[in-house]
Amino acid sequence: MTRSYHQIESFLKRTGGTAEEEGNVNYHDFKILVVGAGGLGCEVLKALAMVGFQNLTIIDMDTIEYSNLNRQFLFRKKDVGRPKSEVAAEFVMKKVPGCKITHVVGRLEDQPLSFYKSFKLVISGLDNLGARRWTSSTLCSLVETKNGEINPNTIIPLIDGGTEGFQGHVMVIVPKVGPCLDCIISLFPPQKTFPMCTIASQPRLPEHCIAWASQIAWENPTINTEFPHGTKVDADNPAHVQWVYEHALQRAEEKNISGVTYRLTLGVIKNIMPAIASTNSLIAAQTANEAFKYATGCANNLDNYLVYYGKDGINTSVESLEKKKGCLVCDMQTMSKSIPATFTLQQLVDEISDDPELQVSNPSIGLESGQIIFVSRGPLKEQTEKNLGLELPQLGVKEGEELIINSPAISSPIFLKIHYEY
Repeated sequence: MTRSYHQIESFLKRTGGTAEEEGNVNYHDFKILVVGAGGLGCEVLKALAMVGFQNLTIIDMDTIEYSNLNRQFLFRKKDVGRPKSEVAAEFVMKKVPGCKITHVVGRLEDQPLSFYKSFKLVISGLDNLGARRWTSSTLCSLVETKNGEINPNTIIPLIDGGTEGFQGHVMVIVPKVGPCLDCIISLFPPQKTFPMCTIASQPRLPEHCIAWASQIAWENPTINTEFPHGTKVDADNPAHVQWVYEHALQRAEEKNISGVTYRLTLGVIKNIMPAIASTNSLIAAQTANEAFKYATGCANNLDNYLVYYGKDGINTSVESLEKKKGCLVCDMQTMSKSIPATFTLQQLVDEISDDPELQVSNPSIGLESGQIIFVSRGPLKEQTEKNLGLELPQLGVKEGEELIINSPAISSPIFLKIHYEY
């Protein structure tokens, strides 16, 4: 039986004296991409289907784990081990007849640009700032201009939703027209991630040792002989946490680093805020509302950032954020940074990761003349890691030199001009 949307269609058919006030009743086939099938993504997919969108695609690279079941309501115990996007699509299509949902299992970065160009709207329900930035920058890169004029047919809006405990936000991003995610990156606190080169070669903090144990040692079958190869570290499994703690402690002792504790180990490998189901539901409803307004034209979209606070009551506020002049993503400008002339490459990597205007973790840094450091695994990374302890002038970085920075978090390079302080 096909679901009835009589009340919605009656609303869209209303007239108010001008043609612009009449909504589009043929919105059902409006093609939308939902990014992420976690706690928020599941709610978004359900909300869109219930509103009447019938041409949806959802993408996620993860499989369902037992720890997901308490907050990702589309999944059941029997689904553990299956791809999240596949199960989410099946569940919603079963509950909402007439809705067609295509699922994609894989990384965002592995999809061709033609994949993203095929959609009229993208909704992000991710808990990872890096992946959200990548999505935003990719949609910005798809916008075409001619003689300084933007081709409106190449604009694919992004509705970015995010939750953290009892707080959440919704941002409507119109690429190259309004602010992108990088325009407001300084509003987000730096995430606790560590460059892989630091973890592997030059740990300085107890967190580095824990990250090494949970990411590198855990995946090494010659070190990890207790658990099957390919098993993910489960922060809810005491045996996994104990294994990581013991190997992190051993690594710390070898490097003369103190501070590794069981509690810190649990915090580093878990590294998540509690997911509140009601927060996810409220933010998902707002993203679906914005999608409905955009697809039908029945009302103006949010301008352009809504914040929800639910800890001490129900409170929301809307801010009209401005496009940042010289944004490194949507305005493709060069950023300048003054640093000591004695800065090593490692110090520059840390500076780029901690800078609130950049927040670029695991960067690959290079000059037009050649690469300085790679962060990806493989022989090129091994060949360039020796440069980490060298000062930038020793690597040929001159005063006013423009560095090319790439990162998994952004789809296009950032250009950083270096000025030395003597």
